[in-house]
Amino acid sequence: MTTLRSPQEPQAAAAAGGHGDPKKMVRTYLAIFGALAVLTFLTVWVNTLDVSRPVAIAIAGSIAIVKVALIAMFFMHLKSEGRWIFGVVALCLIAVLILAVLISPDIGGVFGGFRH
Repeated sequence: MTTLRSPQEPQAAAAAGGHGDPKKMVRTYLAIFGALAVLTFLTVWVNTLDVSRPVAIAIAGSIAIVKVALIAMFFMHLKSEGRWIFGVVALCLIAVLILAVLISPDIGGVFGGFRH
């Protein structure tokens, strides 16, 4: 006896982003975990470099952005979302940048940028 399948079943499996194969998912998660561990080690190592503080912060911040992107794409499953999610993320990043620029005078005052 054969069962009839709808033509949408293969498309639905493809749309799920390959979430059907547990072995593939485990390998992916372990690879992302390894990448996050290496990036965390790199962040700590940057602290030992003989570079200026702003350069070290820029390097550590860049590594943090890569780590956040990996977490969002794979653990939060945003990789399989539509293109609209990139617009939402871009809007959030612009808001964070504006807030960082707005508080930078206060940060400069706290860390000795302004002397009375």
